[in-house]
Amino acid sequence: MWLAKGRILANHFKFRLRTPDLLILTYIIIQSILVAIFGGLFRGQLLLIYSIFALFVVILACFRCSDRLSFIYLVRTGYPLVLMYFFYRLVGIQHRFFGFDTCDAVFNNMEKTIFGIFPTFAIQRIMEIWINELSYLLYLTGIFIPLWLLIKLFQKGNLKLIENFVMAFEIGCLTCLVISTLLPVSGPNIALDNYYYLGIYGPLFSMVVPFFIDILSINSGGFPAIYFCIITISSYYLWDFGKVYITASFFIMTAVFWGGIYLRYHYLADGLLAMVIAFIAVVIADGICYRTYGEST
Repeated sequence: MWLAKGRILANHFKFRLRTPDLLILTYIIIQSILVAIFGGLFRGQLLLIYSIFALFVVILACFRCSDRLSFIYLVRTGYPLVLMYFFYRLVGIQHRFFGFDTCDAVFNNMEKTIFGIFPTFAIQRIMEIWINELSYLLYLTGIFIPLWLLIKLFQKGNLKLIENFVMAFEIGCLTCLVISTLLPVSGPNIALDNYYYLGIYGPLFSMVVPFFIDILSINSGGFPAIYFCIITISSYYLWDFGKVYITASFFIMTAVFWGGIYLRYHYLADGLLAMVIAFIAVVIADGICYRTYGEST
């Protein structure tokens, strides 16, 4: 009987670091090196936090990933989706401890050189309360793209496609976070605050949405626009489900890009680089899955 129970346990536990695990551990090593160099008096606390995350990944690697859609599969495969937000918040903490100067001046000078004026400053000419409200609503709709995709993926039950998406999501987010750590950017709403002669006001979305954005976002994490990167990656995978999804996701991508600029959260370069990173992440993830499964998803 004990032998049988031991075999059952052995079937559930088998240490194996998969590619998503290795990507996260690599990211933890990179951030730990940066913390050790620039962390100052708080490097010990930050290194401890990253060590806990590394231990968490190693513990999860002890669980055998099932070949069917189960609770263990969801935890084992989907945990990077949750972990990215904690890493994002940590980058905000590191910005305060590292003491790096923000790079907003570089982006402001670049946009001024190319366009002859700050784009977010010029947009004030068309500002109306209803446009403010609509822009916040459009910016908010972006959260439905990844949720919509996850629902479609689980309905389809294609485990390879789920793992492909999670890997692309992970590659895109981790790349954005490393760049954001080294190049903190506050965004036009902070760096150009003294230049604006109009505030962004409205009776509903202009009051509610900024409240949640301030809670969920970090002050110097505007470059690249990780929010837009996630939406773009999710849109790429939605395109496999038909023309309706292509049209809807493309509209939402455009809406979020517009909202980020109009509402002064991002520079043009933030969204453009995020789009490039998203495309590269999808290509790399598809290549890894092709090498793993012998077929493209």
